[in-house]
Amino acid sequence: MTRETVNEELESHVPFEWLTNFSSLARYLNPETLFPSSQYNQKLQVLHVGCGSSTLGELLLQSFPRYSHVVNVDNDVETLGGMKNRWKLLTEKYMEVNDATADDLPFSGTLHYSYMNFQQTCSDNDDHLELDPLPIQQYDLVLEKSTLDCLLCSDDGAAGLLCAVYKHLKAGGVYFLISFHHVDFIMQLLDECPGADWTIERFVVERKVDSPNTVKKNEATLYNDVECMFQAGKEAELDTDRNRSLKEKDDCSPWQSGSFVPDEDYGKTVNCFICRRNGGDQEILSLDLLDFEAVRKHIHAANDEYYKKNNPMVTHVRVEELKTKFHQELLKRQRDGKNCDSILPLECCYKLLFTEGEKEHLTYAFFLEDYQAYLKDYQNDGSALQTGMTFEGSVKFLEAMQ
Repeated sequence: MTRETVNEELESHVPFEWLTNFSSLARYLNPETLFPSSQYNQKLQVLHVGCGSSTLGELLLQSFPRYSHVVNVDNDVETLGGMKNRWKLLTEKYMEVNDATADDLPFSGTLHYSYMNFQQTCSDNDDHLELDPLPIQQYDLVLEKSTLDCLLCSDDGAAGLLCAVYKHLKAGGVYFLISFHHVDFIMQLLDECPGADWTIERFVVERKVDSPNTVKKNEATLYNDVECMFQAGKEAELDTDRNRSLKEKDDCSPWQSGSFVPDEDYGKTVNCFICRRNGGDQEILSLDLLDFEAVRKHIHAANDEYYKKNNPMVTHVRVEELKTKFHQELLKRQRDGKNCDSILPLECCYKLLFTEGEKEHLTYAFFLEDYQAYLKDYQNDGSALQTGMTFEGSVKFLEAMQ
């Protein structure tokens, strides 16, 4: 493969660093900091969960020799295959540029890309032979960047992730979680997770996002292409905006008023959690798994409790506005000669109950599914009607949806 062809292939697999970049996390991921009690020369294994097209695993391998084995896992087979091919091309390009062999690479560790759906690994899955089987079962560091955030819309997905993390974590190992969610919410999920025995620390990191030119500079540093590194470095400097001053302030949610009102610092930081698994006997720990159903129920309850408190769907203002809308619609229908007896049809209720933004996520079809589920739970409630809602019934429905 010519150098031009390699460059074209690399351009077709451009990484994307979600949430924050490696440089913002490097000091915390340094094994001398993260594992201070381990032997200095002890080699460590890393499982990067929900890696997507992130280069975090690559940079861990290059920056810290003690991380001798990094496994990137995701459920997106196409992206995994592209990133695996990209890494292969980068190492080949290094050998070409430096007239070197595989033994001369500037790092001694190995990088793998494996499929995982967060509930079942495919180490023996014939459907994904282009990827690597999961090489080992337990890791010193399990790392994820906002993967839990993305899966929290599904109790099953989030529960599967936490169960998989705990299953693959060694005694004394660290689950390193980066989240955009509020600290109170994530801390409750982790600290009260049924069956989990770990000690949790939390700190705040300023968000830093790489420009495409910074990605190119990192690649050039790997294969020691001085000309490319110089040019990409100059362009990266033009893109860099790193030194923001953040006010020292208490954590607060942009939803605390009942509507989304972010302050000037919203989105400039992320929360990081270090969950260090307790215990000593590794063989016993390998059998000490979390109960999926218990974790799923815990996540569901924590979601409900947090959002009812911090982002209530039913506020006093919303109830009064809904009362006015119902009254106006009922009067309009009476003027049109329609006998509705204080009951509005479901299609009309859907239009009155939700904002345009909420309707983007909750279509009318989904609303009908939710309402049918609500009827099963509240079938003995006189306000729950099959084909329509009263004002009082609509408020009870919203309260149940929270």
